[in-house]
Amino acid sequence: MTSFTKLIGLEVVAIKGRQLKSYKKPSAEVNYVFFSDGETYMEFDEQDYYSYHDCASSARHINIYTSKEAYENLMKDPNIIDANIDI
Repeated sequence: MTSFTKLIGLEVVAIKGRQLKSYKKPSAEVNYVFFSDGETYMEFDEQDYYSYHDCASSARHINIYTSKEAYENLMKDPNIIDANIDI
């Protein structure tokens, strides 16, 4: 995992999420934010309901990763599409 300081000076190039099957048209909540260096991405994970039961359902853990291989695999994954639903 990488620190937030790694994001200074980088631009956001894509905001994507895993395609939800429950919608008629292709839909996805925000799961990933990809940055301009081609290897840094931010992932939003849902908090465990049983551990964080007092938090809003939209609360997320934020993880920042630096991996060119993972970045490219996520960007090419056909099940990860441009996000069109807010968290």
